Amino acid sequence: MKRNSSVLVGISLCAALYAVGTTLLAAWQGGAQDQAVKALEERALRNGGQLAQQFAADRSVVCSNLQELARRSPIVVIGTTLRHRSRLTPDAKCVNSDFAVSVQEVLKGQLRPGSVITVSLPGGGHRFPDGASVFFYPSNYRLTINDRVYAFFLRAGGKDTLGRGPLYELALGVQGQFELDRGTGMVIPSVRMPNDPIATRYKDMAITRYLLELHQAVGKRK
Repeated sequence: MKRNSSVLVGISLCAALYAVGTTLLAAWQGGAQDQAVKALEERALRNGGQLAQQFAADRSVVCSNLQELARRSPIVVIGTTLRHRSRLTPDAKCVNSDFAVSVQEVLKGQLRPGSVITVSLPGGGHRFPDGASVFFYPSNYRLTINDRVYAFFLRAGGKDTLGRGPLYELALGVQGQFELDRGTGMVIPSVRMPNDPIATRYKDMAITRYLLELHQAVGKRK
């Protein structure tokens, strides 16, 4: 019995130490985040209350065509952007914009046509309580606009800020988004690099041809 009691005491002590350590870590992380936000706000104030910051959005994976994009992305949908909310990243080094997207067609994945999902995309602005503001714009990515139709290659991501359940993000970085421009009838890749194989291959392609290739690339819906 004494041995069992000692074991229980040891387990309880370990659990208590773990809880204390987790609390201290969370407090430290929260303090570091607050300091990063404050430092960014001070930079904006020193710059007259407004700060524009350029950055390179994720392009760590480079695909050459729709077949490769579709094969490596868990979710492929076509949808219309409705509205968005911008937010600082936890390290205050960038701003992401969470877009509410009305899903028109599901080519791959378990989402449902007609549903509204939240897609987190790079870039956007943030206003601090004192009125200072920052704007982060990617050098290699065309910013997303409300009320436009896009093809998205997605994966499940972090926490939704718009109250609509799961958050999704581009599965393979900035190559995985294409605007289907209803005005011109042409495709506009969101990746902005002149030598990028996706930008070169699909820029100004007719939407009808692009959709045909996209359906062929995805193949049988999974």
